[in-house]
Amino acid sequence: MRVGIFGGTFNPVHKGHILLAQQAKKILKLDKVIFVPARVPPHKASAGIIDSAKRFHMIKLAIVGKSGFKISRYELGKKGKAYSVDTVRHFRKILPKKTRLYFLAGADIINNVTSWKESKKLFALCDFIILSRSGFGLEAKGAGFKMLDAKTLDVSSTMVRGLLQENKPVTGLVPRLVEDYIIRKGLYRKASAL
Repeated sequence: MRVGIFGGTFNPVHKGHILLAQQAKKILKLDKVIFVPARVPPHKASAGIIDSAKRFHMIKLAIVGKSGFKISRYELGKKGKAYSVDTVRHFRKILPKKTRLYFLAGADIINNVTSWKESKKLFALCDFIILSRSGFGLEAKGAGFKMLDAKTLDVSSTMVRGLLQENKPVTGLVPRLVEDYIIRKGLYRKASAL
């Protein structure tokens, strides 16, 4: 079995995330892709990150009807910061022994991934795949991970949040069910509680 672990903050999940996961699934011939939202990302400031339950729900909405896409609460249940090396160890324990594990990450992490906790061990425990994304340099190329040249959309969670804070539409940038949920809950608006 071939399994992709797609970690990230997903604040919010957008169509770029979904497209990258679909591309990885196809190119790497993955049986499934498991989205693993971070509760407290160790490499990002927590200001502006909405409640993990809402981010989890948005991912559930984004993957409705997408064959082979799953979601895990593993990192959301951890106290304190969750480290990718621990997440990979967790999946190594619960998945069948012969599973080939791929850790999928967006290119926005490329220049700091080698500073992650036990990065060399992380690279040894799985195939660490960085999904290409426009606007990010490749300074750390060849440091224990592989680049996957996939189709991307010119969208980021930062862009989506910025549009929402300005009360501008995000149609076409996030899955429709996610957009409906964001609007219904008033998420990312300047007046919304984080």
